[in-house]
Amino acid sequence: CRQIAIFAGNSACDGPRRRVSWHFPGLLVTLRIMATHEKTHGNEVSCRPLQSIFQFLRDRQIPAEAVFGGASYAIDYMRNPNNRISWSELVKCLARLSDVSGGQSGLEAVGELSPGSMEFTQLNKLLGFFADSRLGYWGLMKLMPSFFRNVRFQFIDSGSRRIRIIMEIPEEYEDCPAFFMIWVGGLRSTPR
Repeated sequence: CRQIAIFAGNSACDGPRRRVSWHFPGLLVTLRIMATHEKTHGNEVSCRPLQSIFQFLRDRQIPAEAVFGGASYAIDYMRNPNNRISWSELVKCLARLSDVSGGQSGLEAVGELSPGSMEFTQLNKLLGFFADSRLGYWGLMKLMPSFFRNVRFQFIDSGSRRIRIIMEIPEEYEDCPAFFMIWVGGLRSTPR
């Protein structure tokens, strides 16, 4: 199944549009994801988000070569958070990560490491002094295009402590279900 939706911890296929929802105490997050097909352009992806994958692999004593071996970029290059890789290379690496991590649950576990990153923890602490968690999600959606230049991120405050996060991969890029499964884990573990 190329399309996946997660509803309160359950997953189901729902066709070309994916919708992922989380119900938090007093806060509803809906993530609608529209994925499409193939083509690649260059350096769309920052290596900074890859650091969660390297951490996941280290924690489970899985060699980085199992995911990043055979890539067009050297593993040491991808370990540098200041470097960038192509979207197509990320798609290939995430497919291998899905295989070695055990599929959806493993990919979600990788995502759960992301909100614990230094940058996001610092941002959340700062925002906690000034506003509720909606501002944190808004900030996250404003920050993500610098990491994934080809993915469109949108934040909608629907009122009544409900927000909607929309992520879209433009048609000219390859579909990547693993990318969205990682986001499921990341958003699920994001402070609220």
